[in-house]
Amino acid sequence: MSHEQILSTITADNEHSRLQVALSCDAAGEQTLELRRQSWGKGVGWYRQHTLQLGPAEAEALLQTLRTSGRAWRKQPGRSGGKVIPFPGCTPGTALGGGRMDRDGGERAKRTKKRAARS
Repeated sequence: MSHEQILSTITADNEHSRLQVALSCDAAGEQTLELRRQSWGKGVGWYRQHTLQLGPAEAEALLQTLRTSGRAWRKQPGRSGGKVIPFPGCTPGTALGGGRMDRDGGERAKRTKKRAARS
């Protein structure tokens, strides 16, 4: 028999979406932390769109990451007038994995693709 405990329900910026945090325990006693993206449907109520299950080690690592990096993303300067949210810690000219991005707007990749298509 499985058991769950809702730890928190976090409201989103719009009234039709929320994040639910639950602690689940299965019949074998294994615990998982579930992050559930829920949406509101007229005539349906709240329903799950996505569920992310984290084991104890992953949940602890996520918590540690949020604790240590929280200061960095909270201090991001706000931009006015745009709808683009800057990715925390991302500096212009670098890829998310830390590698260099093409500075030629992808022209090199296009040339390589054309050469491959010709051969």
